[in-house]
Amino acid sequence: MYPPFNEEHQLDDMHPTDPRYDDRLPSQPLISIASDPGRLFDFLDKDLLTTDLDRMAPNLWLMATQSGLNISPLHHQKIKGRRIVITEDPRLHLVWIDNRIFIKPFPLYLQSFAFWAKYLNESMSTDANLKSPNNMFPDWSMRKEPISRAALGLLRSYALLIRHSSDLELAINHRLLPPETTFLSFCQFASRFPSIPDSDVSPRYGYGELRLARLNFWSKIFLGRWNYETVHRQYSEYFQRFYGPLLFTFGFFSVVLSALQVEMAVESVWMSNQWPGFWGVSRAFSIISLCFVGLPALALVLLFVGKVMMELLYALTHRRTPD
Repeated sequence: MYPPFNEEHQLDDMHPTDPRYDDRLPSQPLISIASDPGRLFDFLDKDLLTTDLDRMAPNLWLMATQSGLNISPLHHQKIKGRRIVITEDPRLHLVWIDNRIFIKPFPLYLQSFAFWAKYLNESMSTDANLKSPNNMFPDWSMRKEPISRAALGLLRSYALLIRHSSDLELAINHRLLPPETTFLSFCQFASRFPSIPDSDVSPRYGYGELRLARLNFWSKIFLGRWNYETVHRQYSEYFQRFYGPLLFTFGFFSVVLSALQVEMAVESVWMSNQWPGFWGVSRAFSIISLCFVGLPALALVLLFVGKVMMELLYALTHRRTPD
């Protein structure tokens, strides 16, 4: 796997100001690169891999546009009214719900050419005296490919998130990138990221932004779990979303049953041939009440079915078959 940027354009050289941490992974002072490679690779698995989404990838076309370029820049996330929430969990990167979108900060070690050359592409080591990761950790040759593909996908997503200087300012303000990053240096660093093909990234990054509500729904089928990610931690928040539908259903049937009750009651007036005018008004009012609640309810059902069918048709039309 080739380093996706030139060495002179790297944003981090893996040389900390404190020499005591010279062999430590950038931003992870407890992880030694040289003396504890097993722990390093375990960390990379946890920090980069999106195992659940990769499992769901063959069916993600049901939930999102089948394009890894379907990512709005950060300033447009603000236009959509979304609040940027940082997450260190790679499985939540670019997942959104309501007015929030979760974004993983750009790992410092992925900004280093030396790290890519040694650990993600052993044939291009920048230091001839360094031992090959394959010799230090024999299992690394098998674990390297999925980590590299996930890293490339993350890099490509940042090239789409940051397209203007205002995007970079938002990224720095939300601690997604180091504060010393300039727009020129980032553009040089990320100039080749948009051209990374889907074949080089993990299956999850064949898609862009993902809606958490849909992931939670389909995870019951494709992952065998009740939720992909639980966002309601309190009982009050969990049950609050049911209040509206329950009140609507209660009101709907209350009006319908009351209208039917009035209709049944005025039938006795008709049978007694008394107050025919009152009978006509009461019956007309019952019918109007039924139409008043029935037609909007039917329209909402048809609107819901129509939107689902339109989204399904769009997904089927834009679905790409695997090569």
